[in-house]
Amino acid sequence: MLLAACSARAQETSPYYLGADLGVSSQYKDLRCPTANDCDDRGDFSGRLYGGYTLGSSPLFDLRNTHALELSAFGFGHARSVIQAADSFYLNGKSKVYGGSLNYVSGLELTQGLSLRGKVGLSLARSSVQYATMTGLDNYGANGSVRHNRVGVNYGLGLSYALDKHWSLHGDWLHVPVKLGAGDKTSVNMYSVGVGYGF
Repeated sequence: MLLAACSARAQETSPYYLGADLGVSSQYKDLRCPTANDCDDRGDFSGRLYGGYTLGSSPLFDLRNTHALELSAFGFGHARSVIQAADSFYLNGKSKVYGGSLNYVSGLELTQGLSLRGKVGLSLARSSVQYATMTGLDNYGANGSVRHNRVGVNYGLGLSYALDKHWSLHGDWLHVPVKLGAGDKTSVNMYSVGVGYGF
């Protein structure tokens, strides 16, 4: 009986997990774009690394719902737009955003292995903006640079499919508020695919 109990404990998975997402599309919302040449609201390379701790589970709609806390680091790549450099002064700028978040994550098990995941939490997004000169063409950084921080509420939805007791595949949408210019508050929507590993 003791051997059976030890064997059962050995087969249990740890509450800790890790994962990585690669952005399929990252869109900066509500950028100022006087002309098409002045704007590219799609970030180039984006992604997210995260680690979490599963707190437990409870029934919801007669389905198993897990609860977890998750720490993540994200980056959204470069985008181009017209950005407010001062109170009423705008310049062409090239932006990138990176930061981190602490989230509560809920996972509703729809079928065996397939779960609907929702997350909400606080994020710190740090933007780095390089300004071009008034007459320059893509000479970003020639007119200086600036950094801004924004603390906000981030949230997202996704689907997770468990391949086995350790590995899973994910498809997610994540919304993060960011600040690019002196008075410009916007947000980024990242659509991603990734893998997770539970210990």
